[in-house]
Amino acid sequence: MDIAFLGIDGIGKSTLINSLVPILHSRGYSPKVVTWRRAMRESDNPFVRDTLRDLYVGTFRTMFGWADRERSEAEIWKLFPSESQVFIDTGVENTLGNLSLTSNATAGLLATALVELAGNFFLKHNEIDRSKTGHDIIIQETFGYKHIVKELLIAREIIGENEESFAASIVQNFLDLAERCFMAWLQPTYGFFVRGSPQLAYEWRLKQSGRVGVIEDFGLASQHGRDSFVNLQTACDGIFAGYAAKCGWPVIEMQDRPVEQNIRHANDVILTTIGA
Repeated sequence: MDIAFLGIDGIGKSTLINSLVPILHSRGYSPKVVTWRRAMRESDNPFVRDTLRDLYVGTFRTMFGWADRERSEAEIWKLFPSESQVFIDTGVENTLGNLSLTSNATAGLLATALVELAGNFFLKHNEIDRSKTGHDIIIQETFGYKHIVKELLIAREIIGENEESFAASIVQNFLDLAERCFMAWLQPTYGFFVRGSPQLAYEWRLKQSGRVGVIEDFGLASQHGRDSFVNLQTACDGIFAGYAAKCGWPVIEMQDRPVEQNIRHANDVILTTIGA
């Protein structure tokens, strides 16, 4: 089987999985955690590694390919090395995450979502499904639908006046398409909706890493700060709830309580659902 987790940024999915894996091992299972980033580094198939790496870097090229920052600073394209592996090895992602953008374009974020969708198809076929031959439980730490939703919501946020007559409907059509693709081709055996307060997730994220990630707020739309994070995550949570309800996924509630209590509750829901 493969299981996946969908929820807003910072709500505790990684912490949950880190506790779940040893429990599954202790019960005689052979779990494997699969993520896009991990597969592009660790897959035993060089074709998979290279393709996922290039698609991953491609998402950043499209995220920032239409963006601008202060005129006194270097043009963004100059920050990108020509080789994808150099991008990864030199930490360009972190550099981009620290930029203060002055503008971006709807088309760029739509392009990012297209690349992201292609990568999820490739990851599902070449890594998740094929890993089932050597492992009885494949765990997707983050269901790929999440990133596409965020990118499309950011695209909607930066629709310009000259695009208003058509762009919002295109974004909505893409959201509908992404939902259908994930339900038809990319659906896991079991999915879980990890839900909690965006305000609480923001506090947890800052404690965990000291900052939010590149697409965890509306920074690509030149909006930063706590409200930017909360607004994006609140919009995501509503869409995720609708998806989970359509798929009949169990809901795991992460509350403002000791982490051990949240993890214990989550593991009870998961293990009961999958019969482990």
